[in-house]
Amino acid sequence: MSPVSRGRKPKRSKKSKNGKKPPVRTISSGWARTSRRESGGPRPRVSPSEQLFGTPGDEYVQWWKSSHHRLIAASGALLAAAGPRALEQATAELTGAELYDAVHEERAGLRFDMWAMELVDRAVQRIAETARQGGGAWRGPWWLLHGLSSIGSYGLGGFAWEQASEAARPLPRDLRSAEPTWLNLLPDIRATGDVRLMRTHTGRGSV
Repeated sequence: MSPVSRGRKPKRSKKSKNGKKPPVRTISSGWARTSRRESGGPRPRVSPSEQLFGTPGDEYVQWWKSSHHRLIAASGALLAAAGPRALEQATAELTGAELYDAVHEERAGLRFDMWAMELVDRAVQRIAETARQGGGAWRGPWWLLHGLSSIGSYGLGGFAWEQASEAARPLPRDLRSAEPTWLNLLPDIRATGDVRLMRTHTGRGSV
């Protein structure tokens, strides 16, 4: 409880002989001035995975960039898919092969949740770049985002779908209307079939 709340009179600030308050003395480390100078330019772009997980070291993600570029370059093959199930399967095979190689060849950076979010972010960048250049090169990365929205976990799938929708907004309406309407079904694909119970039979009965 403060002195004022207990009924005491607040202390008066000291005054100099001329009746004015003395200037407040401050100690500056110089960090604030440096920060203001350095922040004058545009802020560096922060990727979604950095926002969630922090900034990993270069040695941790050194294979990610080349991996993402390979996938985005190969994403044009996804355009051959004739329906949502085919695109889901093709996306799973494309990304699965890349992750298989990473598991057997890389010793660091095997945080595939972060890897996948960076892949989404780079695909969005490629869509924006190729759309400005004209032509249809943006379609492969865009279909890749739709495929990831289907095979991804709850968080990744929703993020990929959200980014695909955002990336399509700057595109001309006639280009978007020419795309298959079944692309919108990708986030709603669910596993089919029955749940099977497996048992191991031993001499003492089943387990």
